Amino acid sequence: MRKENCPMSKEDIVFDLKKGLEAEYRAMALCEKLMPLIYHELDKKDIAGIIADEKEHIEITNKLIEIVNKYYTLQK
Repeated sequence: MRKENCPMSKEDIVFDLKKGLEAEYRAMALCEKLMPLIYHELDKKDIAGIIADEKEHIEITNKLIEIVNKYYTLQK
């Protein structure tokens, strides 16, 4: 397998990851605001599952940012 060089700079990758992180936080906040307005228990369970997923996405994205900041080097 050939190792391809990434054409993006570390700053660009981190910028994109942070933009994604902002979207994850917005999605989680929206679900949390929606939760008190929902009365059907199955719907509440679904929304709670989405909130849990968003929390996991936030953890993963933060870890990716940490990894890129620590290990990424642009090879030419």
